[in-house]
Amino acid sequence: MKRWPGICATLASALTVAIALRSSAWCRAQSPHIPTSRQTGNLRALVNVDDAIVVQDPLNFGAESFITDLSYFGRGVHGVNSAADAYRWIRERMPGATIGCYHSSIFAISRHAQLEQWKLPDGAPQDGVHIKGIGRIPFEHYAPVEQFSESELLPARYNHPLGMRAVDFRQPAARDKLVAIVVDDALRMEARVLMTDEWAPSATWDGTPWIDAVIAYEAQLSRALHERGIALLCNMHFRVGGQNDFGGATAPRLTRMQLTAIASNCDALLLERPGDREAIPRDVVADYQTIAATGTPCVLMGADAKFLATLAMLTSTEQGPLNYVAGAVWQPEPDWMWLPARLGAPLAGIKWVDENTAMRLFERGKVIVRFDDRTGKWYSTSRVVAMNHSHAPVHARLSGHRRR
Repeated sequence: MKRWPGICATLASALTVAIALRSSAWCRAQSPHIPTSRQTGNLRALVNVDDAIVVQDPLNFGAESFITDLSYFGRGVHGVNSAADAYRWIRERMPGATIGCYHSSIFAISRHAQLEQWKLPDGAPQDGVHIKGIGRIPFEHYAPVEQFSESELLPARYNHPLGMRAVDFRQPAARDKLVAIVVDDALRMEARVLMTDEWAPSATWDGTPWIDAVIAYEAQLSRALHERGIALLCNMHFRVGGQNDFGGATAPRLTRMQLTAIASNCDALLLERPGDREAIPRDVVADYQTIAATGTPCVLMGADAKFLATLAMLTSTEQGPLNYVAGAVWQPEPDWMWLPARLGAPLAGIKWVDENTAMRLFERGKVIVRFDDRTGKWYSTSRVVAMNHSHAPVHARLSGHRRR
């Protein structure tokens, strides 16, 4: 008899995921297209982009194909005075690129009762908060906390480090409000793609995993955005291929059904833990294959970009690479950036040399990935130097921060 609560919980979880998957089929029919790395020939996705780009102008405009999250910090230069202005400014210079605008998935910010670190300077506009060392954060990036009752907010231990409150999206009424606010903010920013941050499917609440609530919220938000022609990117905090830990609590590795539901209900996944040392290499690859089966590209984020680049190529579909690797806006083109164009489609499946080493052959070369020391190598016979998102050769290269 003691097994019944666990069995019932498992069945309830499976039902939630099944409903989300059914909803995702409708979403896919309505979804704006997010190109894959094999379509762009370009493996790098630019992350953490803000309106400082207007001053620095460091990009090889026209060669980049994917900016995941554009934020506006209120620098107010060159006529860029809002998140929508910053989006227009970049879109004019990168007309063929996919550009995501930033929004928190769960955090709410106060419009009136400013916390001490948010106090506005004399004469400052009342359309955002000013945080020392960061600048101004506009209200478009966060829900207004005043729209929620205290009972619809999570306790203080779930607050953002800067003091923003977390909305308890497990509650249907609170979730409905949150979805409506996020969609309205996306429209105000004129976003065609919205990157939502701070998803935590591996977190727990009083011992109860959040995963079912995360999937339900994601499916509802995705559908609402797709109805308005806006794609959804989700920055997810879970360990690919291994057991999760979040906020001091542990949670099991996400199941194939859960991974499929998460990937199916968004248009791209940003992964903060794309291949930790603690994960078993074959399980890491298996999770990427599960996600790839949905057709949803991932952006792999981490300091060891070369390793992640070869991992992205190793886990290509039969048609070619699907995923991206995060890069910084101020960096010149890395040597791994054009691997999809250089190597082409895979010729065979993944071959395991040993439990920590895998390799794969491509039309114009091969990649070798070592998981134990997190290194990757590639060998190419291609003469391709670079390709832009229109698939025309690009011979001008970045040197330092600017083209010469």
